[in-house]
Amino acid sequence: MGDTVEITDDRAVRTIALNRPHRLNAINDALMVDLNAALADAQADPAVAAIVLTGKGRAFCAGDDLVEQQEQDTSDLHALRGFLERLQDVTRNIMLGETPVVAAVAGWAVGGAFSWPMNCDLSVWEKGAKGFFPELAHGLFVSGGMTFLLPHWAGGPAANGIVYSGDRYDAETLHALGLVSRVAEPGRGLETAKDLAHRIAGYPAAARAAMKRTIVGGFRAALEDALGREVNALMEVMLAGDWRERTARNFAPAKKD
Repeated sequence: MGDTVEITDDRAVRTIALNRPHRLNAINDALMVDLNAALADAQADPAVAAIVLTGKGRAFCAGDDLVEQQEQDTSDLHALRGFLERLQDVTRNIMLGETPVVAAVAGWAVGGAFSWPMNCDLSVWEKGAKGFFPELAHGLFVSGGMTFLLPHWAGGPAANGIVYSGDRYDAETLHALGLVSRVAEPGRGLETAKDLAHRIAGYPAAARAAMKRTIVGGFRAALEDALGREVNALMEVMLAGDWRERTARNFAPAKKD
């Protein structure tokens, strides 16, 4: 496992922190590989009763690393699909394991990383934190099962507003929509999430696992279908669209690591 995630244990709670603070924890392939490995290891470890997912520094995650995205080779279809499947595997590793995951969000949660806290069983957002999906404006497509999960949780009109508009949503608005579990004071999000995770970790293991397994089991097939459809849609738009030009116009990426 590489250094793009930081792992710490406190009794039965494991904290997994995105660790590219100099890039606002932007998503690249190395981060996805490390994050998937960290989540899978935590889900498989019987000593871990709850997981906290957070980001180091000023943001939870600023979305795709635009420097690496601009350089991405889409001519190798097998490699491109593998990259997109790794993105969707983050959702699988959060949602389909039996260990509850609590998100702690401060700063920005953008694009694919906006979906990750909503993949978690519970999420704590600090006041001032914001999230949005810029994908449509970039000629891309949402991921993380959002085409199913957002309508399932927030209803069709609210979900459509979130994915089509690209509007920035603050923690309080997301809480009102039922997409955030708790809103914490600035600087208290991680502490609040860890307290919640420790409480969950103290519950009987069989009941805790059965709760998550049963809740997610009610829509597992629909989630997997959405994840697959999202990969196909992303393949289509990345091969046919003008997303490179759109992202290059909208952003001036910082120098690559």
